[in-house]
Amino acid sequence: MTLVLLGESGSGKSASGNTILGENMFTSKASSAPVTTECQVAEKAVCGTQVTVIDTPDFSDEDLQQPDKHVKKCRDLCQGGLCVYLLVIQLGRFTEGERGILERLEKTLKTTIRHRAIILFTRGDDLKPDQSIDSYVRNTNTHLQRLIRQCGNRYQVFNNKDEESQQVEELMEKIAALQESEKNNRYRRNFSCFACIVAVIGVMIILL
Repeated sequence: MTLVLLGESGSGKSASGNTILGENMFTSKASSAPVTTECQVAEKAVCGTQVTVIDTPDFSDEDLQQPDKHVKKCRDLCQGGLCVYLLVIQLGRFTEGERGILERLEKTLKTTIRHRAIILFTRGDDLKPDQSIDSYVRNTNTHLQRLIRQCGNRYQVFNNKDEESQQVEELMEKIAALQESEKNNRYRRNFSCFACIVAVIGVMIILL
């Protein structure tokens, strides 16, 4: 299983990768400049599944050196297996630039990612004690709600300061459900094509 962390600089991509893997495998620190400047890869067994995590730079950063090289590396790493895209957004900081982030990423990566994307909110510790992520989503702005709908209403919240494994287990369950849904859709498409072929053959036999 391959997980691709996407999003703006400072959203918490690297910290989320470390949370998923259960150890500090990506550099994560407070900085006014982007910390991740190239694609980085780490692999580990997570909840009994071998997981490869790809930490990416901010592809929309105008100061990113050789952006095409990083995009190509990301695309190459995703070939040959199921990639799940984690679109990382910091709670309470949905910026103007993030409004069209999904469309920009699909254009940059030259592939449709929304059907295999999960919104990963960071800074979950900013939620009020009586506030759930579901209530936050229900009451958030329409632009963010639209993005969530585009990603099939799939989202998870992380507190990257918390080492408890429940949030990672919840994410892995949502990824497993996404994979199962995609497998079922693929089966239905294949069955539909087979049924069409059988129908065409039947018509040809009648005409003969």
